[in-house]
Amino acid sequence: YIGLEYYGRTVTIKIMPVGIHMGRLQERFDLPETRRMSAELTEKFKGRLVLLGVDDMDIFKGISLKFLAMEELLRQNPKWVGKVVLVQIANPARGRGKDVQELQLEAESAVSRINETYGFDGYSPVILIEERAIPLSERIAYYHIAECCIVTAVRDGMNLIPYEYIVCRQSTPDLDAMPGLSNADSKKSSNRNSSDQRSSYRKGMTTITSEEERMLITEENEMNLVSDETTWVVDSGAS
Repeated sequence: YIGLEYYGRTVTIKIMPVGIHMGRLQERFDLPETRRMSAELTEKFKGRLVLLGVDDMDIFKGISLKFLAMEELLRQNPKWVGKVVLVQIANPARGRGKDVQELQLEAESAVSRINETYGFDGYSPVILIEERAIPLSERIAYYHIAECCIVTAVRDGMNLIPYEYIVCRQSTPDLDAMPGLSNADSKKSSNRNSSDQRSSYRKGMTTITSEEERMLITEENEMNLVSDETTWVVDSGAS
């Protein structure tokens, strides 16, 4: 810990690694529930390109802006109607204030307008999932079948959703070979699933196995963090 005295207050600073729980994600890749959900989603969106958004229902996450961008895409490029779907997973709001309620109404209104304008029987351009919490296995399945993950936050801290998406896209051979996803449709090349690449990937990522290990940070990483922070401050001042 580093303690600083600031106008009569003691401010404590602690350096901690921040990231996703690799072990918790990886252990769910080959669960029957994950494979079943991936197969169902693959069949449901067969022949269509899936764009994915995973955000809290928060005024700073830009969910409505994402819907407007989707609407503009379909307006300017009619050829994509029926071929692309935006699935937005909106985690339940942490509060129930007026601003959150207005945000929900705005988002739902945009979804209804887009689907009425560009949707047809068997096709909804925008799918908003907001009434329930999505289990991790189902979220991994959406990551697996989505062509890309879209983040449109207007103000944010450290957003770990892209990190989750990249890790889940590594997938496993068993998940790639699930029923409903043929080799031709699989978005993972054989090179991505090669043992050499997986070996190098594991060397670059550290699996968190306990709370104690998560709290540990090596002297080398501390120096890297300090160096990165110093460079950032210098660059910001120069600009």
